[in-house]
Amino acid sequence: MNIENKQRIIDNLFENKFNLDNFKEFVANILNFRVENNEESPKIFATFLSYIISYQVISNYTDIEKNKMTVMCVKIKEDKDPIRARVKQREFIAKLLRNSSKDGALVVFYNEDSLHWRMSFIRLNYEFTMKGIEERITPAKRLSYVVGEGEACKTAKDQFYTLANLKESISLNKLEEVFALEKVTKDFFEEYKDKYEEIKKY
Repeated sequence: MNIENKQRIIDNLFENKFNLDNFKEFVANILNFRVENNEESPKIFATFLSYIISYQVISNYTDIEKNKMTVMCVKIKEDKDPIRARVKQREFIAKLLRNSSKDGALVVFYNEDSLHWRMSFIRLNYEFTMKGIEERITPAKRLSYVVGEGEACKTAKDQFYTLANLKESISLNKLEEVFALEKVTKDFFEEYKDKYEEIKKY
């Protein structure tokens, strides 16, 4: 598939209300993961029953560094905003990752009524400390994009455009880079500074 078609897939996903078929096309052609035909699971931990209706695993993958990943979408209750409650969303996925011995996940949070939705990268890291091994979860705010109809999603699209030349399946570390917004911010201000200097000289 050529780069223009891949960019079309990215645009079609991020510029519209969440659509499962569009997401599966994105997973297959941009991330290069095999899409699985799993049904929605209504088995939700009791703590999250007031917030989540169901979740669906789209793909499971082990990268070349032996990191185990999962791609899924989580359906939020209609009276809840899918772009809020980031900490609750992250805690739900972290619990699923622990139970399935996965290292990280790419997750969509949406509901049937909302025009906008959230795509998040969540990873479990383990560090050696004086107390032993401690778990670290990626920050909920930093590693996510709010997209959908009417949302400004240029940054998200630009970041995923960088995968257009990718022939192999994306690694967990590379996927995390796509969500590294502090790098995007730094690049923006470097470019802004260069333009400012040009204008100043002029």
